[in-house]
Amino acid sequence: MTINELENKYYFHDSGINKIDFDAEKEKLEFAIDLCYWAQDWYKEGDPELMEIKLIFEGIKEYNGLI
Repeated sequence: MTINELENKYYFHDSGINKIDFDAEKEKLEFAIDLCYWAQDWYKEGDPELMEIKLIFEGIKEYNGLI
């Protein structure tokens, strides 16, 4: 999935980042996010309002933290 596809599929406003892991050796950056599931187009009444998801980016050579 490309970044554009990710942005078109998920609405991240008000979602929170729980954890960030960067593995320089594996060139992998991973975010654990509490996604506001209720804000997604496919949300149905009775579904959980929040859902933890993981975003994994590969081929990341450098990560300097959140700015």
